[in-house]
Amino acid sequence: MQKKDAWEIISVTSAIPTLFMPYDKSLEPYLGQVKRKVEIKVPENKYTNFLIRKINPHILERPDSKFLFHLQWKKVTKSIKNIDIIYSRSFPLSSTIMAYKLKKRYNVPWVMHLSDPWCESPLSHYSNKSLAYHEKWEKLCFNEADIISFTTKRALELYAFKFPDLKHKFKVFPNVYDPNEIIIRNSLSESHTKANTLKIVYTGGLANTRTAEVFINALNLLSIQEQELLSKLEIIFAGDMDAYNRGLFEHNKLNFLNHVGVLTSKEANKLQMEADILLVIDSKIKDARKNVFFPSKLLDYAIKGKFILGITEANSPTEEFIVKNNGIAFSFKDERAIADWIKKVLSDNSLIKGQKKIDRYFSAEEQSNELSQLFKQLLDGK
Repeated sequence: MQKKDAWEIISVTSAIPTLFMPYDKSLEPYLGQVKRKVEIKVPENKYTNFLIRKINPHILERPDSKFLFHLQWKKVTKSIKNIDIIYSRSFPLSSTIMAYKLKKRYNVPWVMHLSDPWCESPLSHYSNKSLAYHEKWEKLCFNEADIISFTTKRALELYAFKFPDLKHKFKVFPNVYDPNEIIIRNSLSESHTKANTLKIVYTGGLANTRTAEVFINALNLLSIQEQELLSKLEIIFAGDMDAYNRGLFEHNKLNFLNHVGVLTSKEANKLQMEADILLVIDSKIKDARKNVFFPSKLLDYAIKGKFILGITEANSPTEEFIVKNNGIAFSFKDERAIADWIKKVLSDNSLIKGQKKIDRYFSAEEQSNELSQLFKQLLDGK
């Protein structure tokens, strides 16, 4: 990133196509200030990954399957002569290691953002050797970065405990929403108005400890006694699923519950707009101290003016956001409470009417101004 009268952004990114990172045309309007792109080819596909896992599965953990990205850092330095500041976002972690190498080369301030914890993530399961690799790189990057930012205050606190001598570098920059995309909801969905049907929608992946099991169990409890009431219910899940979750849907006998597969972002947005209730399901995390995640879909849901139903751990960032906004949250143990609540809403939809104003703290405008001020402070202190 270069600073003259205004920021001139040079984007260092992987070339299209990149495995598991489809190009999203809806983001193009946000590229207005990008002066140019330096694209690094990452020759990765599912077949080569399969072979690598057979030969040495640890390679794809060091730091991830995009490891060829940071190994080509010299292509960046040949293309860019001068920069004033480096800003990196992870995941994948290969982008952080790329930024580390560029920091060593250019010796300019570096702001490192971690959307999720690195070695402290309860969702990562590294082998002992791979964990040692990640611990080494995490420490190197934390020491070298001028600022380390996290998505939530809890993530900051987690790392302040791990690296107390570095906590002066830590800041929070949350996930954000575009204020121009906020939709003012005046009524329930069109499908509800036309067919008197309550529509609940979930969009996103389901894998590992993030499963639909608790929600489906709640629906089964409801179906035992409320067959007539359930004729007014429609539930749609969209997104990729692991084998366990696919099995849950294949074996369920609830005719109002459907999985429609993977959708484009445009299709997912359309489906969300058709819903009366948007469902979010967190991963189960046993260690409350490491329950630091804030799903970006919470803001996607909130700007659509929809009521949010959350299934999460008690006192999680997800629960905190939902109860402050337009929604209700249940813990993973609350199958009966979820069933009873859905029954109440089917009988009285006024429970999900209304819309609360989203906190401007999460506004992209607010946070981009904060980030710009941070860059200026770092440059003034050079």
